[in-house]
Amino acid sequence: MIRILTDFQSIDPDGSLYILVIGDRNLDQQQAQQYRLKIGDTVLLDADEGVVVTGTLDFKFVKMLGRESWVAHPNWSTRKDEAEA
Repeated sequence: MIRILTDFQSIDPDGSLYILVIGDRNLDQQQAQQYRLKIGDTVLLDADEGVVVTGTLDFKFVKMLGRESWVAHPNWSTRKDEAEA
């Protein structure tokens, strides 16, 4: 499962996280193709604070960004604190 950095504060009204980073840049169409990501894929969302959750990818219009973007719908029931492990 691919690990994607996110900011758990970057959440829109429907609960989607819209800041998704792979490597040193925001997830875009080119990266999605490179990593063979598609809508509905499950990914590991990492807040870079030791907290991770799984999430489901989607591509939709994000009002906060004013454009279509990759987002992830987190499954909060899978939350883990890796620092405690």
